[in-house]
Amino acid sequence: MFGRKKYGDAENYLKLSLKIKLSLLPDNHIHLFATYNSLGCLYKEKEEFLYAKTNFKKAISVCSNSESSVKELISAKVNLSTVYIVFGEISKAETILREIIDLYEKSENIIEYWLTHCYYNIGCLFYLIFKLNKNLLLFDDAQPHISKEAVSKLESSPLRMSDHIENDVIYYLSKALDLFEDREVLSIMRGYYYIGKIYISVCDFKSAESSFRKSLEKCIKIYGVDSLDTARVKYMPGFCLQSQNELVEAEYLYNEALRVFKRNTQEDSHELADVYNNLSIILLYNGMCETAYEYAYKALLIRREKVGMENIETLRSCFNLAQACRAKGEYEKAVRYYEMVYDFLINHDGVEGAMLYFSSLMLGNIYDCVYCSNKATNYYLAALKTAYILYGKDSETTRDCCVRLIDYCDRNGLDCEQLVGRL
Repeated sequence: MFGRKKYGDAENYLKLSLKIKLSLLPDNHIHLFATYNSLGCLYKEKEEFLYAKTNFKKAISVCSNSESSVKELISAKVNLSTVYIVFGEISKAETILREIIDLYEKSENIIEYWLTHCYYNIGCLFYLIFKLNKNLLLFDDAQPHISKEAVSKLESSPLRMSDHIENDVIYYLSKALDLFEDREVLSIMRGYYYIGKIYISVCDFKSAESSFRKSLEKCIKIYGVDSLDTARVKYMPGFCLQSQNELVEAEYLYNEALRVFKRNTQEDSHELADVYNNLSIILLYNGMCETAYEYAYKALLIRREKVGMENIETLRSCFNLAQACRAKGEYEKAVRYYEMVYDFLINHDGVEGAMLYFSSLMLGNIYDCVYCSNKATNYYLAALKTAYILYGKDSETTRDCCVRLIDYCDRNGLDCEQLVGRL
């Protein structure tokens, strides 16, 4: 009945069943377990998590006060852990889930199904902590459900201090994925998606691509080829391929996602901004400067409206737009957009160092070669300092930057050693 979304009928029948049982049985009788647990599952499906939490707790209480099977107790505990995660009660969720794993290791009577979901929920729990640490918790549709009110609780979680959150996510979700049966398609899809996100965070794009493709296969099975959810997942292997410089297939996947996003989302959706932004990079590489400019500008407009100018995603769009303007020979516009990026990043140490380096270098190059302005000096010096910090003094990038600066100083009668000494 839940599967057909007839929540009203199911809720009425379960409440009637509970009323009859309570009139005939003591309030701690084991026969009440199934009704409380079913009500909890129904409310969880409806995203009425407070009611779900209450009923799961009652189900656990009934089991604890009777000679119930371990299987019933664990099923209710796993369900309750899911609700705790929604409310950001991380320590409670983790305690319950680790208790179940310990119990499994001591008993042969626990059904593997519940152990699998236990691993999965712990993986999701760590994934939420990972996203919070990356400031992504409320900005990505593809995440375990969590209420906005729970964020403050998550922020104070001691788990945030762990040095191996990423490894924990991969370990527990991989254990769950190894045990899931084929019918658990939705959980398998999400599990591979979360693992893919972790691999991206450590720049293992090959492993990330593999995980996202497995997620995409399940997503198509659930939602179909042209669904919004499928487009969101399809975007991710495109991103991984682009990061590996495999641009032809990346462009194909981006365009497939773009086609669905245009049809199914608002014109100012962040999904469209992401695709426009990354497509602009590929198009610029392929020499399609006009279309690259158009896409980068669309991405900038959306992101400026959604998250403002002082946001790293907006700045990426500014940078791509500057690159397109420079390629088109529109240097005045290019300087304006590069300077937006530079002015923000130069005052935020450790943020997007590579983008700061290229913005500094391009500004130096334009002021030097196009405008013949001494403004180039400070930008070349900023590029050299950033290259030194990012790549080391003996790197090819740093050496190239030194050559540019020396050539600039020679042409303009400047003392290069004195300038570098200012750094």
